[in-house]
Amino acid sequence: AIQDSVSKMTTEVCSQCLKFLGPLDHQVSVLTGTCSYSNTDIKEDEQKFKVNKNSSEELNVDEEIKRLISTRKGDLTLPDIVECVNHCPELYCSISCRDLAWENHHKLLCWESKTPNPSTSAPYLFERHAVQTNDVFRLIAQIFSNIILSSIKILANDPKLTLDESIQIASKPFSMFTHPCWWDIKPLPQSRIRSNLFLPAKSRLPQSNLIQSWKSELQSDCQTSLSLLLTTLDSKIPSLSSTYSSLLSLSSFSQYMGLLETNSIFILVPNPLSSIFSSSAPFTSLRQKLNASTQDQENEPEEEEEEEEEEEEEEEEEEEGEEEEEEFPECNGTGRS
Repeated sequence: AIQDSVSKMTTEVCSQCLKFLGPLDHQVSVLTGTCSYSNTDIKEDEQKFKVNKNSSEELNVDEEIKRLISTRKGDLTLPDIVECVNHCPELYCSISCRDLAWENHHKLLCWESKTPNPSTSAPYLFERHAVQTNDVFRLIAQIFSNIILSSIKILANDPKLTLDESIQIASKPFSMFTHPCWWDIKPLPQSRIRSNLFLPAKSRLPQSNLIQSWKSELQSDCQTSLSLLLTTLDSKIPSLSSTYSSLLSLSSFSQYMGLLETNSIFILVPNPLSSIFSSSAPFTSLRQKLNASTQDQENEPEEEEEEEEEEEEEEEEEEEGEEEEEEFPECNGTGRS
């Protein structure tokens, strides 16, 4: 399981068990954007990962909110933050969760913040591409890393087994699910269908062309993500991608994406602050400001798109009206399709 990248902007949870992290004033600082622990800060044109430099840094929160926090801390106890052993942005609620994640998958995916220029490292580039395109790529990386690490342990315990046999055993937890090719089952977004309908009649694409373009885009995203993942794995263990080439193929990648497309679920869990401060004036004001800011950012492109669509629709109606007037001179109204 993974936390949605957008959710990370306002809430921090354990990367292994997804438990909310504390203390309570830390969650407030994440919500207000003043926390240096924040894993991802998604902006309009870039994704940046932040690592804590000073855990005792004073929180830049309104004084009234600080006072309210101090009086309500006893209402909810949250686990303290445990950092990754390499101080990458992944955070945990306990040493046991950190160690479990390390042994299961993070050993092959960690981008070490202590290395020179970590923002140019292969793990970072893979993570950034996933945030920009599809969060599920991050989960695929965890699954592949888990299978590889399990396979290595299986071979160490039973050297008589072949590599393919060890992969088959390690993949068993996932074998009970269907593995359809992702781009064969991923539906064409309704937004693309609507956008195509608003085009002038002569510029509209056939449905089959829209679907083929959509499939090609999904294939391209998968190929890029897989290439970045292979580089990431090889940066941890040289030639690992070639050793496990039977697993790390585009076909396998698409099938596991299809598995998650047909079997995964999205769970929404309320922020712990919502139950404690839902009626408190300072937090109500803060929440309204955050919601207004988010809506403004979301509405701006939508409004522009709506205006463009309206203009295109009017032009289309005028063209069709002219055509109908030629066929039916007695008709004075505007033609509609």
